Amino acid sequence: MPELPEVEVSKRIIKPYIFGYTILYTRVYNINLRWPISNELIHIKNQIVIDVIRRAKYILLELTNGFIIIHLGMSGKLEVLHKNIDPGKHDHIDFVMNNNIIIRYNDSRKFGSLIWSHKYNLPKNILNLGIEPLSNDLNYNWFCNNIRNKNSLIKPLLMSTKWIVGIGNIYANEILFASKIMPTRIIKTLDDDEVKILIYNIKKILLYSINLGGSTISNFSCNQFTGMFSTKLQVYGRYNSKCNECTNTIKVIRMNNRSTFFCDICQK
Repeated sequence: MPELPEVEVSKRIIKPYIFGYTILYTRVYNINLRWPISNELIHIKNQIVIDVIRRAKYILLELTNGFIIIHLGMSGKLEVLHKNIDPGKHDHIDFVMNNNIIIRYNDSRKFGSLIWSHKYNLPKNILNLGIEPLSNDLNYNWFCNNIRNKNSLIKPLLMSTKWIVGIGNIYANEILFASKIMPTRIIKTLDDDEVKILIYNIKKILLYSINLGGSTISNFSCNQFTGMFSTKLQVYGRYNSKCNECTNTIKVIRMNNRSTFFCDICQK
């Protein structure tokens, strides 16, 4: 499933082609995604895209009188087409722009969603999200004031959108390895230095992945764009491989039904 860096990369790829331009109309080939495509989306006409925003793992297209909220699910992709191409089996909706560009949504598993929201009535799953990890809101003081004393495991909390958004399984594994913190640590056992280095590595690794185009793992791509962060992974998916830091064997356990990779020498 695309995580924050992959969604950010998708947003950056489509933004130059739609920001400030007008959606003339849509062509809907299949309404049955995770939730049916609504009549508001089906009948969009001449709507200016006044902003393109990423919030957590969502892309929000802000229009004159509302938002199109896009979640890529497990296999969703946004493609920029410079000419009209007949839709394939897994192409579900086209946004036809006034600059001769078509933005096409493709999703083989159909777990993604495109939802219309009126301007001042955003859904609760957007309004109740935690803080953005790349924003200045995530800092030492926020961490201490909100989660420092929690009796919770560090890895599931990093992945909880109640607190910090957009950190999925791949990046939680990589952030904790870079921070030398075991995923099974209780948060309140972290000392000051560990908290500071954890915050530093959250930002560093997410930005590093964005700069490399994200991780092309499983189904993610945007215009066949290949993300290179998957070639830099230190622990994720490397069970039984040698740790690049100490040559110990990478271990794996299950936490909250997710595979969790770590080096039990480097991480404490």
